[in-house]
Amino acid sequence: MDIAINRGQRDFTPQIAALEKCSVNFSGLPQGVSQYDLLGLLEFIGHDFGFKQTHIRYLAQAIKFTQDKDWTAEAYHPPVVWQSVTSIAIELDRDERTIRRIENDLHTLGAITWRDSGNHKRYGSRDNRGYIKCAFGVDLSPLAELYSELYTHAETVRENRRLWKEEKQLLSSLKRSVRAKFNFAGLDTDELDELSPPSSSTSLDEIRNQYAQLKLLEIAADQYFNDNVSIEQNVDMSASPDKNDRHLYTTIRPNSSKEDTCNKVDKHKRGDVPSRPGGILSANADTAFCFQKKHGVGFTESQDKDTPEIPTSTGIEHLHLKQLLNAATGEFLEHIPLHDRPLAPADIVDAAQIMCHELGINRHAWTEAVSEMGRLSAAVCVLIADKNQYHPEFPIRNPGGFLRGMINKAKSGELKLHRSIFGILEREKFDS
Repeated sequence: MDIAINRGQRDFTPQIAALEKCSVNFSGLPQGVSQYDLLGLLEFIGHDFGFKQTHIRYLAQAIKFTQDKDWTAEAYHPPVVWQSVTSIAIELDRDERTIRRIENDLHTLGAITWRDSGNHKRYGSRDNRGYIKCAFGVDLSPLAELYSELYTHAETVRENRRLWKEEKQLLSSLKRSVRAKFNFAGLDTDELDELSPPSSSTSLDEIRNQYAQLKLLEIAADQYFNDNVSIEQNVDMSASPDKNDRHLYTTIRPNSSKEDTCNKVDKHKRGDVPSRPGGILSANADTAFCFQKKHGVGFTESQDKDTPEIPTSTGIEHLHLKQLLNAATGEFLEHIPLHDRPLAPADIVDAAQIMCHELGINRHAWTEAVSEMGRLSAAVCVLIADKNQYHPEFPIRNPGGFLRGMINKAKSGELKLHRSIFGILEREKFDS
């Protein structure tokens, strides 16, 4: 029967006996793990195990005293720190009494034990290979035994933080989408305003509860649209929804010119053109220059005397703003500005201008699209390019080339934006 030895007349306790077994059975840290990885875990989640900053600072000083080979399975002796209490107190700018209290706390937490000499003097020596030959002082082998538990807990914390960040982004995206629908329908947004924005102290369960509430509000907004908004469509719908139509998409970018590196000056502005009754978008409403420009967006438009007349056959006149909202990605909806009024075509244009930067569409392509088909039609092209990056069969790799293909279609009178939007909506309905 093994009997624990009371070394150096220190009071014998079951805690000392248990930690002595860790010292006797010490076999090093896992392969590929260093003592500084262990210290990093303590700094990351040590507070969950009761470690205070003073404890971690002491352990950092103790670990620096050791060498890498002390923590390997080849070491004959466990890692022991034989610095005197006075020396440690000077290093940490504390008194000896505080250092002894810290050591007792760490012993209670199961992080250290002692290898005491007969007179409690701390000393040690190494052989010619650098391994510890004999040592008396603070034994860090119990700390190595905590590695597996610390690592598992750290992975759980990282996963929870990843989920928190991911679900917070989903919540923010959904909240913007629901607010846009409420503003478009003219509904009261008091229930949305009552939902406080998530902060660092908001738990994952609270975020999920808010998300569930927003989903209910979204269902209510969609039901309102179905019951109160008449969605007109083209009476001559001989063409089928283009689920797979990519509108002459090319991956070859044209050479850059000075035209796409400088802003053109607006020479003329045109007044508001009201939308058609029932929310159907006018073919010419998207050419109005009454929209306030977004600060920081490098896209400006030009309307010179020689600008060709904007065609009205892009199919935009068959679309409703609600259909554009439902077809857009969450990233696109996040860029729609919030106003104390129903959603307007100008808001779609503002969001598209910002998305051009994120999609890599240069200024010259955007300006050419606006001059060829109008602001809102160009914005819908950007919306389609953004959405079809995630097309299940024909994902768009180059949004800039896609937009130029749409411009060529508009020039030839073959652009049918409503078919693309209807195809996206039908695909979303099928996927859901």
